[in-house]
Amino acid sequence: MLFYAHRTAKQTRYHAPHRQAQQPTSLMGNILRYGTDSSHNLLADLEMRTSQGWLPYIAIDKLPRVQNLLLLCDTGYTHGRFLPLLEGLVIALQICDILDHAHNRNIIYRDHKILHYYWNDKNNGVFMIDWNIAKRFPEGLSESDIQFDLVQFSARTLHYILTGRPAPGALPLGPNRPEEIETASRNYSAHWTYDDQRLPKDIKQLLEKALAGEFLNARFLRQELFSIYSKLNQLIKGNHRA
Repeated sequence: MLFYAHRTAKQTRYHAPHRQAQQPTSLMGNILRYGTDSSHNLLADLEMRTSQGWLPYIAIDKLPRVQNLLLLCDTGYTHGRFLPLLEGLVIALQICDILDHAHNRNIIYRDHKILHYYWNDKNNGVFMIDWNIAKRFPEGLSESDIQFDLVQFSARTLHYILTGRPAPGALPLGPNRPEEIETASRNYSAHWTYDDQRLPKDIKQLLEKALAGEFLNARFLRQELFSIYSKLNQLIKGNHRA
């Protein structure tokens, strides 16, 4: 479901241009609802509605907790089991695609806590939720904006996917205020542990570069991730044939 919400009125009005629905009772303000088959109408109204103080949002079915990346990657939850590297790289590649898509539309996600990511292995697909802290710059994104978004992704999610923990110094897992995210570090340093001996050298080098802010475009990060994925995949296939 696609919505615009405007919290100004004392009573809730519900506008459903394309289908009937029950009157919500727990919200205060105005809601304008669009069916999933009319997302083009929501996008066409985006500039006008947001300039008037409306907040666009998407309501989706509740995702199974077991698909959350925290439960799949955090070694405290997995009892020391690491996400298989190839699977982790596929997840990271898909997130890069989503970020690149957003950046091309002048949007940075910003709040990259791993709790916001879900992995449906049956559909081989990533879900990103809670875009409420994301920010759109109608005038366009600067290199610095994109770099910051990729650094936060690398510290709070990519590092988690590949090592089972966040990067040292990354923002905490709990709720983060927008100002906390805006003042977060723009670079981090990797600190390798005994468990990280399992990681190939090129993965460690990529993580170090990503944490240091050396990637200025999601496509470039994706290219290096895909190169590593292809190399590991060929190596595994070769070992199976042997």
